[in-house]
Amino acid sequence: MIAAAGDVVRALDAAGFDYALGGAVALAYWGVPRATVDVDVGVAAEPMQLPELFAVLLKLLYGRTKDLADLERLFALHPERLDRAYLDGWVGQLFTAGDPRRLAYESLLARSGLA
Repeated sequence: MIAAAGDVVRALDAAGFDYALGGAVALAYWGVPRATVDVDVGVAAEPMQLPELFAVLLKLLYGRTKDLADLERLFALHPERLDRAYLDGWVGQLFTAGDPRRLAYESLLARSGLA
């Protein structure tokens, strides 16, 4: 989980957001380790910055290979409920040209009839 916290910190630093880590990650930093399965973070952002913040966090989330598997499960379970505009706007842009996940995403679109 410490590696995931580091990824969040680097992404927020690169985007210029002020933030504070909390929960078990913060406790571990201060020498009181505790098991955890998440990263608690508070981010200082104005309402107009929320789309940028969401984009930073989504890019971080979908940059992990397990998340492509989650997307595949979503396509397999409920393809009729998927919103193509939403997928292209958020997920599709994260899988840029040349990224093998982009080909997998396009294949999922084609198989579900959304292409």
